[in-house]
Amino acid sequence: MVYYIAKDEHASPYLSAFTLLSFNWLRQQGYRPPGHVERRLQDYLLNLLRHDATPESYSKGMTATVRAIAMAALAESGKVKSADVERFRGHLPAMNLFGCSFYLRALLLTGAPRAQQQAVLDGILAHANEGSGGMVFSESLDSGFQILHSSTVRDNAAIMINLLTWLAANPADKSVGEMPVRLMRSLSLSRKGRDHWPNTQENLFVAKALVDYARLYEDQAPRMTVEARLDEESLGGGRFASFTEPPLLLKRPLKAGDAGRKARLNLKKEGEGRLYYAARLAYSPAQLPDAAVNAGIEVHREYSVKRQGKWLLLREPMVLRTGEVVRVDLYVSLPAERYFVVLDDPVPGGLEPVNRDLATASQQDAAAGGRRKTTRRGPTGAVIPAGMRISPAAGASITGNCCTTRCVSTRSVWRPAAIT
Repeated sequence: MVYYIAKDEHASPYLSAFTLLSFNWLRQQGYRPPGHVERRLQDYLLNLLRHDATPESYSKGMTATVRAIAMAALAESGKVKSADVERFRGHLPAMNLFGCSFYLRALLLTGAPRAQQQAVLDGILAHANEGSGGMVFSESLDSGFQILHSSTVRDNAAIMINLLTWLAANPADKSVGEMPVRLMRSLSLSRKGRDHWPNTQENLFVAKALVDYARLYEDQAPRMTVEARLDEESLGGGRFASFTEPPLLLKRPLKAGDAGRKARLNLKKEGEGRLYYAARLAYSPAQLPDAAVNAGIEVHREYSVKRQGKWLLLREPMVLRTGEVVRVDLYVSLPAERYFVVLDDPVPGGLEPVNRDLATASQQDAAAGGRRKTTRRGPTGAVIPAGMRISPAAGASITGNCCTTRCVSTRSVWRPAAIT
C-alpha cells in the first residue's frame, strides 16, 4: 500500500500492515476483502518480516513496531507461527506501546507459552496511570513515530483492543481488572465535546475498541432495577430497560450530624446487564491543610517581584512595597493528559490583578507584567497536557507590607460516569 503515487518506491510498511489488519476486521463483520489484494499484502508483509525492507526514515523502534503489527495481522490467517513470533522477541524493548500490544496479540493468536504472554502484558501495564475514573497509557516517543500516525488516543485504543483479546482468552485473569472500563472512559473524553475524534486512525481504532468492549462487557441489554442507600436511609432508585436510558442521578445534601460520622453507601442491583456507577462527596474542610498534597496533579507556584529592572524570586515571608509589580508562575506536572480540569489560584491578599486587555488597567503595570498566557480551552473545559507552565500573570501591590497567600487547587470537574 502506498500514499498518493502507486509505485513500489512509495510503499508504506505501516499502511500495508494496517490495511491487512483492517481486512481482518472487515472479515469479522461478515465482509469479504478482495482476495488478490489480500494475498499480495500478505506476501509483502512476510517479506518485511524476513528481510530488512523498511525505508531509511524508519528507526529501529519504528521498524520493530511495524513488524509487530504485521505479525498480528498475519497471525489472524495462520501465515505466521509461534516460532516466527518468538524470533522477534529480542526487538520488544525497541517497540512502542502500540507495537507491544500487537506483539501480545500475535503471541495470543499463535498459542505462545503463557509465560511469554504474561511478560509482555506486564511490560505494557507498567506504563498505565490512573486518574479520577479514567486511565491512560503513556510513553515518550521521538517525532519519527508520526510517520506511523502515532497519537495517544490511537495507541491507547489499540492497547484496549488487545487487552480485550487477552481477557477473552484468559477470562480468569485478574491482572487487567477494570482497566478496559477506565480506558473506555478516557477514550470517550478524548473527543473533547466533539462527536468524532480528530483523524481517521483515531476514529477507526477507537470505534473498533468500543465495539470489542461492548461485545465482551455489554452482550446483554440492561433489564434491571437499582436502589441506593446510605446505611438504612434510602437515596432513591430506578429502572433501566435499554442502553439509551438517561443516567440516574441521586443526591443527598450533607447534614449537621454528618461531620466525623462513618457511613456505608450500598447499591442494590436486580436483573440483567452491566451497571456503571460513580459516587462523589463534596465538602468544605473545617481547617485548610498547611502542607501540599499531591493527588495526581502536581502544581508548583513561584512569586517574583520586579526591582531595579530585574525579577527577584520571593521567599516566605514575602514583604512588598506599595505599587510593586509581582509576577506569578505556575508549573503543572502530570504523568498524562487530563481533561475538564480546573486550576484555581486565589489572588493573594494585598494584590490587585493587572490585566492589560482591560482599558482600566495601569499601562505601566501592564507593561511591567509582560505577556499573559492562558490554558487552551475546549468546548466544555480546559485541557491540561502532561506538563505545562502557565506564566506570567501580573499583580500590583496596593497595600504593601506582608503578602498573604492561599493554596492552589486543581480538580477534575466533570466525568461521564454515572449510573447508566
